[in-house]
Amino acid sequence: MKHALCFLFISAFSLQAFSQQIGDTIKVELNRHIGPGPFQQSMSLFRANPTDESERYFNLHEKTKGLPDQYSELEVGSLPSDFRQMAFSAIKRGILDSANYYGGWFSDDSPAELAELTSEYIDTEVSIAYGQIEERHILIIDKNNNEDFSDDEVIELNADELNMKAFSSPSIYSAMVERYSGKGAVKDSVYFAFLPLEQMGRIYMSPSHHRSGSFMHNGKEHFVYVNNSFYGIQYTPATLKLIYSDKEHTQEDIRPSMDSYLSHKDFIQGEYFDYQIAGIDLGGQVLKLVIDEKKDRKGTSIGQIAPDVTGIQLDGNPFKVEAGTTTLLDFWGTWCGPCIAEIPYLQDAYELFKEEGFQIVSIANDNKDAVESFLEKNSMPWIHMMEKEAGSANSDYRIRGYPTTFLLANDMRIVEKQTSLRSVRLIQTLATHFDLSMDEVQNRINKGNVVLRFLGENLSGIMVESSFTNGQSRVYSLTGSSGNWERGYDVEPGEYELKVKVLKSGTAESEEITHSIKVDPRQDQQIIEIDLGKQ
Repeated sequence: MKHALCFLFISAFSLQAFSQQIGDTIKVELNRHIGPGPFQQSMSLFRANPTDESERYFNLHEKTKGLPDQYSELEVGSLPSDFRQMAFSAIKRGILDSANYYGGWFSDDSPAELAELTSEYIDTEVSIAYGQIEERHILIIDKNNNEDFSDDEVIELNADELNMKAFSSPSIYSAMVERYSGKGAVKDSVYFAFLPLEQMGRIYMSPSHHRSGSFMHNGKEHFVYVNNSFYGIQYTPATLKLIYSDKEHTQEDIRPSMDSYLSHKDFIQGEYFDYQIAGIDLGGQVLKLVIDEKKDRKGTSIGQIAPDVTGIQLDGNPFKVEAGTTTLLDFWGTWCGPCIAEIPYLQDAYELFKEEGFQIVSIANDNKDAVESFLEKNSMPWIHMMEKEAGSANSDYRIRGYPTTFLLANDMRIVEKQTSLRSVRLIQTLATHFDLSMDEVQNRINKGNVVLRFLGENLSGIMVESSFTNGQSRVYSLTGSSGNWERGYDVEPGEYELKVKVLKSGTAESEEITHSIKVDPRQDQQIIEIDLGKQ
């Protein structure tokens, strides 16, 4: 009898799975897990809370007590497990000035999203004390969240484990917090990573958890993994990140690239159907997917057809990204430090691959006068548009930060985005895309009558500045041969002084050296070797 009931249950479940059709909603139940799982662990800087009442966020954070005398010099910071709720409550209770903060943080929220927040105080914040005492790394976590460190464990971190390897798999800690359930405050736990990375001279901290579930459709099991971009314990469509797989992820599997994460309203591409990510509840317990037909559609995921980019160039001429050209879309601004840091790589990429039909379209979130002034001082001889004059590109490409980059193949499909298009990876990605060997690309970089070759160990970056470089230029080591870093220049005969900025692996600070060279007019291509180990 039990076997008969089991058969009837399976048959009914299978019938339900097969009876679902286009337009139906699938509700996927999600289970919570500690740690990043298949996601890349996100980390943000740990900062001490303000101690001066005149500082703007002084009243936002909880006040603590109870640090033991021998640890009184530790800095106290905090981890918000739900910053939106903490900030909303602080504004509504007058702790933060509504005129200064509400518009910037909540003006774009829908009534439904605002209804998920309360003006009542919810204790979403974990207090953390950290510092170095006699070269010992000391950490105290207010685990019971009573704002009193006197009853908490003193943790001495192992300095030997504070390295780059630990960054990919950091230690996970936990503490009690409250979260808003829609009816009131409920007790919960937040799991987070904390890592003072000595090689970088910085302390990183971020929530660390994920959720997973699976669903049956068309006779096949589909696995989904979600997190909220490590913002905390509350889920919103704006922070939702999703990984889809046709098999269950294990610890031995390689973590997918962040560029492959899906977001709210993206489509999971199945074998016979597509599934649009329609939403998730505040607690992250149920994910909603809508069944859709299998077809090519425009979107921002790798493999999808890129949304149109049509508008007016900075020079007033109309422009549209067309098929037939490999295009790098670069959303940037002159005010954006990371954007400016990428410009030397964009300049090199443009020169190296323009013969292959490569173009760059930079779309600026900025003041037009500021962009025009910047371009007068910097060589960026490609297509430029302002976001306001680029149609709906900003919303179509879901731009939430800068720089944001997409690589469009000549069939208008997105083939790469973001991290694979940063710094030297941009050059390497384009070389692969155009089926060029790294040796061939390095030879192009080395064109000129002078090649500067830098020798040294544990090098991760070199920049050179001299009267013949037109500002700072990047030096490359694409082939990996003997650890040499090389770049070619066209230089008139004579003596020159180089300013060389050297970055070593695993460090955040660069070392600057000067070096004199003499260019010989008798050589067609002069190779000048500079041993950085002897400087």
